[in-house]
Amino acid sequence: MSNIINLNDFRKSVPMDELDYLIQDEEPNFLDEFMRTSMGGDEFATEITRDIVHAAVEEFGCNLHDNPKCIYDIMLIIEHIKGLVYRTTGKKHPSIDMVDALFDQIIDDPSAELKSYLETD
Repeated sequence: MSNIINLNDFRKSVPMDELDYLIQDEEPNFLDEFMRTSMGGDEFATEITRDIVHAAVEEFGCNLHDNPKCIYDIMLIIEHIKGLVYRTTGKKHPSIDMVDALFDQIIDDPSAELKSYLETD
């Protein structure tokens, strides 16, 4: 019987903690699943920022090459997009505290501001 192939030899070993979401009572949240993928919040933030920067250069003629410190602004945008994604999934990110400290002083009703922003085309 040496012609029998043991399929267990070909199974991928996956740590149990990576499978925990499969045995939860509720369906996994898309955003939580997204954060677990290789793309995740960090790469997503970088790609979105790249699109913003390309639009600034191509559509508005911004010349980033003349001021290398523009990378600081780019990095800040990346971190704030990460903060947005992390906040919506209940995770902590350093930019969240900074944004809260800044805008808690300016915005009286965050719910109304968010609703207004989301309803605007």
